[in-house]
Amino acid sequence: MVTVQLNGNTLEQVNWYGSLGSNQSAVVNLSPQALQNGENTLEVSVEIEEDEDESNNSSSFTFNAVIIENPSIFQLNLTLDEYPEETTWEVSDGATVIASGGPYTEESSLVIEEFCLPEGCFVFTIYDEYEDGICCVYGEGSYTIENQEVVEVASSNGEFTSEESQDFCASITAVEEEKGLQLQFFPNPSSVRLTVMLDQDNSMITVYDISGRTVIQIMNSASGILELDTEHLTSGTYVLSVSSNKGDSRGVFLKE
Repeated sequence: MVTVQLNGNTLEQVNWYGSLGSNQSAVVNLSPQALQNGENTLEVSVEIEEDEDESNNSSSFTFNAVIIENPSIFQLNLTLDEYPEETTWEVSDGATVIASGGPYTEESSLVIEEFCLPEGCFVFTIYDEYEDGICCVYGEGSYTIENQEVVEVASSNGEFTSEESQDFCASITAVEEEKGLQLQFFPNPSSVRLTVMLDQDNSMITVYDISGRTVIQIMNSASGILELDTEHLTSGTYVLSVSSNKGDSRGVFLKE
């Protein structure tokens, strides 16, 4: 009998039948379980008939989980060079690493990685241990990052030394289900202009800087595509808010 406990609660008991020798192992499939945000403790114990040593019949470990509400899914398309074991990457929010990958084993291959992010802005950093990037002396490496609307939010030709970093934002499609208000915008990050897709007439579009100061405000009478001029904005994080008679919606974008 295998007993699984999560955070002190018994989740599952599985009857397992078989024979294992010394230092052998077996895979026991468990049902998916809901984690709590933050620290979680998983404990697994076994009951064995005619067990001569019961002191090693249980084990536990503690780990942290981040529960993301309304996640945005991103895809990293990474083409490696001839030395994939030198390449690693991470997505971070300040000092917190949210996603990471590498090192890899198959040279000159295309690696596709997916990761989920909450609404906000993040830093993608790629590292090369030998400090010669992933292009172009020993292969033709490169990478792109796409959001769930298949819009490219970051890219590189792979020419760097020890590391390269790029900022990007997770601007989820904001939806108020009860009232049907929807907001979509791209590209993110924005440099010269931000394209906003509006599905309601008579919408008030407001852009706030990180301090809450209004930097853009437009009353748009028709639904459809609106082009916002962002060239005059200083680099940083901004909040886009759209209000109409059906409700309010907002998202975050980064100005390069």
